[in-house]
Amino acid sequence: MHSLEEVRARILARLAPLPTEDLPLAAAAGRWLARPIFAPADLPDEDRSSVDGYAVRMSDAGHATPEQPVRLPVAAPTPQGECFAGNLPDGCCVRVSAGACLPKGADAVVERAAVRLLPPEENVCEIAGPVRPWQHVRWRAGDYRARTQVLPTGARLTSARLLLLSAFGIARVEVGRRPRLALLAAGVEPEGGERTSASAGVFECNRQAAAALLELAGVEPRLYPLFCPGEKALRHQLAAALAENDGALLFDGVSGDCRHWGEAFLAERDIAYEAWSLAVKPGFEVAFGAGRGQWLFGLPSDPISAWLACLLLVRPAMLHCQGAGDPELPAFPGRLAEPLTNNGGRRHYVRVAAEPDGTVRPAMASGTHGLSAMATANGLVEVPPHTTFAQGRLVQVRRWDV
Repeated sequence: MHSLEEVRARILARLAPLPTEDLPLAAAAGRWLARPIFAPADLPDEDRSSVDGYAVRMSDAGHATPEQPVRLPVAAPTPQGECFAGNLPDGCCVRVSAGACLPKGADAVVERAAVRLLPPEENVCEIAGPVRPWQHVRWRAGDYRARTQVLPTGARLTSARLLLLSAFGIARVEVGRRPRLALLAAGVEPEGGERTSASAGVFECNRQAAAALLELAGVEPRLYPLFCPGEKALRHQLAAALAENDGALLFDGVSGDCRHWGEAFLAERDIAYEAWSLAVKPGFEVAFGAGRGQWLFGLPSDPISAWLACLLLVRPAMLHCQGAGDPELPAFPGRLAEPLTNNGGRRHYVRVAAEPDGTVRPAMASGTHGLSAMATANGLVEVPPHTTFAQGRLVQVRRWDV
């Protein structure tokens, strides 16, 4: 048997990153940067106000108190969102909006709610203090200096990072292209619809689950119709899938006839198809072949094993193709509500339910291959061989739902 790390390393070593593409920010959410981004200018580019209020000089307003408020005439009105042109006149204040640059000579901003505009024309501002030097001021280059790195290669473009890039005026970014992955399975059972009392057999569920999981990792999954078991049908499906996509994922592609037929199909194209048994629980085999810019994953047909293989091997491989800096599932700390025991000699990935308060409970109710746990599970806890994690222990939960 092989370790998860060994198999993952072998797969990643044979997968080349996909070509990059240049996208507008509006189309780049969730993608991974293909090259680092450097600040094109200081941010902020000037000293700017962080609130709506009035820009003042400390020499004029610094001594204001509730007992002895300061009254300052409001200089020529400034349209909302625009900057005051010129120097702040002595003994005056200037209305500023949040984000507007400070007038030259100003060294503090008083919030709008902390002042009183005096009638009749409300062109005199009364400040009852206290005012601190540089309060509510965002200094020039307080966030970034020009030419410093903002985001590294491999960073994912979250909404917060898109906000940051937009603040620089960056309109386009170079990102890794999304992989197109065909999802294949053999079978004759009915697809979709409701099970009726007259229907029989087992519904194929692996393609739907894999599509949902991998789409969150940036993949463009394409579900192909079920094909009748047989070498001719498999060859036809594989030929179509690899002609139209970057790669394919074949369920039941690691055992029996499907594995041999897939292996022969790839061998004709000078692509080696390797298979490995992993030393994990739930146990599974996985196969992989890559060459000529295409690849094929062979996964088990058992739903839990197939889903775990997708999560632990296919997902990081697809992230690698897109240039992701960190292909691991995000980890969050949690505290066990009950013990977790692994008496066997293989690493156990226990499905758990991590609650909002940090409590972690095992979700398995009917063995490692039971499907009922999938209703509540949202993460995995890794338990080494011959190990018991006591109740109350702090553990790392690998979450797939965030």
